[in-house]
Amino acid sequence: WAIAATLLASFFLGNSRWTWLLAPAIWSSTWTLLDPAIGEAGRWRRAFVYAASGGGGAVLSLGWTAWVAHRPLFPYLTSLRHVILKYRLLPNATSSLGIAPWIALVSAPAVLLILWEWRRRGLWRRPPTFPAIGAGAFFSLCVGLVASIKIGAGDNLHHFDMFFIDLILIVG
Repeated sequence: WAIAATLLASFFLGNSRWTWLLAPAIWSSTWTLLDPAIGEAGRWRRAFVYAASGGGGAVLSLGWTAWVAHRPLFPYLTSLRHVILKYRLLPNATSSLGIAPWIALVSAPAVLLILWEWRRRGLWRRPPTFPAIGAGAFFSLCVGLVASIKIGAGDNLHHFDMFFIDLILIVG
């Protein structure tokens, strides 16, 4: 059921908020890689299957958009070509701190807690796990950053909600 749920979640998120296309794949893989109840041998296989089902849901979402809903994929490409508003990263007229300091300030406690717990529990000894989970979190951070400095208003952190949910999963 989790494979189907991941696929459907990616499909529906891709149709409602396309920047979240891969969020279910990232979250289900993260959850699986951190679950102590799953044996080491099955952990990676299951995480890969969840990531693949989330990717499949994302592909189905794009197919639905183009062929069933008859909406062009142009908005996806257009948002990649928007002008990067670099001034939003640092203090500016719309944000007293800027996006970069705000995201660092808000996420630092969770990131420090994660690193401390992983060191304390010896989880850093499982070398592929840390980079895989970190890559998912970094991807969701980058999606928020791109949306914030290209599409969004750049005066708040609402584009980073996918990243914050990822941090909550990891901390949990």
